[in-house]
Amino acid sequence: MPRFTESEVVTAYKTGLQIESVTEYMYSTYYPTIRELCRRLEGNVQDCEDLFQETLLIFIELVQAGRYNPHGSATLKTYLYSIARNVWSGRWKRSVRQQNWEKNFADTFYPEQDTIDLYINQMTAMQMLNQLGEPCRTIISRYYIEGFSLDEIARELDLNEPTVRQRKFRCLKKLRDML
Repeated sequence: MPRFTESEVVTAYKTGLQIESVTEYMYSTYYPTIRELCRRLEGNVQDCEDLFQETLLIFIELVQAGRYNPHGSATLKTYLYSIARNVWSGRWKRSVRQQNWEKNFADTFYPEQDTIDLYINQMTAMQMLNQLGEPCRTIISRYYIEGFSLDEIARELDLNEPTVRQRKFRCLKKLRDML
């Protein structure tokens, strides 16, 4: 397998030439480091593969946007490690928020109800959420159900974060009025 310099990797991802060879090189060279990080953070084999793939995709996007300098202070290995650590951290935060939301939601709205009542209440909540319309449905579900940050939602909706915060407040008011 050919070896590539950091500059050659960047050039390949910018120009689209030798992408397969460069990607194989990236995988064989840097996957073990990312896998080790993932395992230390208690990830399984699938988590590690997903983490590396997401890290590589983010890296390619940064290269294509001109936001990675191969002659900068960080080596490619360090740069990929930082991306992977941030991706894992973001996943963990979303996971914790999701678990907390589910726990709090269940404890608040469904104390010791049977499965049928729970299903009916969930369907009612989904119907109310659907009645809100867009972008309220997206903002509320992304923030409270999926655990996205306001900044992540803002990027998805191509808005700034204060606008999303204000819309979330208004959407919650609409939802309360529906109750």
